[in-house]
Amino acid sequence: MEEYVENIKDFFDSRELNYNQLSPSDITQIPGIHELFSSTWGDYNKVAE
Repeated sequence: MEEYVENIKDFFDSRELNYNQLSPSDITQIPGIHELFSSTWGDYNKVAE
């Protein structure tokens, strides 16, 4: 897990990205990120279980 977190940090640092300014669609561009599920906000808790 720590190696993966370090890889994400390197991804941000090498591109001079500020993670506080990311949109949800930006997150999908990070290497190794995969969609786990999708839902509406109203169904989120149920689907996340």
